[in-house]
Amino acid sequence: MAIKIKKIFFVILIILCVITSASCSKNENTVKTVPKKSETESATSISLKTLEGIDVSSFNGKIDWKAVKNDKIKFAMIRIGGRGYGENGAIYQDKYALYNLKHAQKENIKTGVYFFSQATSDAEAKEEAKFVTKMLGNIEISLPIAYDVEKIKNDTSRIENVSYKESVRYAKVFMKTI
Repeated sequence: MAIKIKKIFFVILIILCVITSASCSKNENTVKTVPKKSETESATSISLKTLEGIDVSSFNGKIDWKAVKNDKIKFAMIRIGGRGYGENGAIYQDKYALYNLKHAQKENIKTGVYFFSQATSDAEAKEEAKFVTKMLGNIEISLPIAYDVEKIKNDTSRIENVSYKESVRYAKVFMKTI
């Protein structure tokens, strides 16, 4: 199953809570800094372009994407789903993922998605990637698919005993499967 993407396709490994749940108010935006090199700059001289964006999930409820656009938000990373903490680690769809993708894109906000992983094996990482591609189907996104791995403070999760090295391996499996 192919995914149509407007730009070059990337998969990002996000370890130890790089993406956090933001509430969509302007003062709680995620900031993404992107190196941008003009044709006249040398290889060692890079200017930076900063874009404001948000990370959203069902925890944010239904989002007023017109208000987000009016706050000059340029991109949104949308949780498409995740894997639960329980022993069986059931995969779930974020209940607002498709709504958020559709309505953010309607407002010309660049979109990417992320999957909240609790994988404890290569097979589970592969299963998570297949879930993401199935959910996206023919939906076009303009930003990367991110793999979100978080060890949860003050709570137990399936990945408490998963090492950094194992998490990286699972991310690579996810990436290759995507």
